[in-house]
Amino acid sequence: MVERTARLRRSLLIAWLALGTAVAAAGAYWLQQSSVLPIERVRVEGALAHVTEVELREVVGRHSGGFFRVDVDQVQRDLLALPWVREAAVRRVWPDTLAVHVVEREALARWAAGGLVSREGRLFEPAEETWPEGLPLFEGPTGYHRMLAAQFDGLSAALAPLDLQVVRLSADARRAWSLQLSNGIELVLGRDAHYPRLMRFVRVYPQVLATRESDIRRIDLRYTNGFAVQWNGAAASGWATRESPEGGVVRV
Repeated sequence: MVERTARLRRSLLIAWLALGTAVAAAGAYWLQQSSVLPIERVRVEGALAHVTEVELREVVGRHSGGFFRVDVDQVQRDLLALPWVREAAVRRVWPDTLAVHVVEREALARWAAGGLVSREGRLFEPAEETWPEGLPLFEGPTGYHRMLAAQFDGLSAALAPLDLQVVRLSADARRAWSLQLSNGIELVLGRDAHYPRLMRFVRVYPQVLATRESDIRRIDLRYTNGFAVQWNGAAASGWATRESPEGGVVRV
């Protein structure tokens, strides 16, 4: 009798476990259907300058599935495929919302071969009508945009006390650098020592060049202790820096 009761209990336990498993499986299947707890809202987070909420909602709208079924990882990958999106995160918010947070790329310059260069040195190609105005131009061999981007902020900071900006930064096939300033002057920096050579110009400019900047076409800084000035419509003139406490300049 005791053994029969034990077998009956085991049978009932197995039956309840089987029933519970079946109910759980049915419930899970039901929750996975797109018609159950559908996504009704898309909440956009983050500051937007070039990507619109409409674009982000369109990306999310391409994905079917209810709250539990929608593939948030794929939604995130599709958001990252938008040219202006640098970072994207997607999360579910109970019971019917997807929260989308994006961080946009910051355009640093135009790339002469096409597209834009981001501040982290990545080349990307958004629609031209979304490009910010006033971006400097980068020119150089294929893939060289990363090197130019890495040095751009330092060069710009060096020129800031003179109230001058870099409007074009170039590297030729020999990796020799030059830049054009906002006042129209071209500075030739050469293949190395870019920053020290630029600082020589920064020190000299207020002393002897600022008053004649409209007459200057090009300044070659590829000299150990001086530079050469090419005047508009004239031959080049040489200048040398004197190593003195005053940091004087003498024409040669």
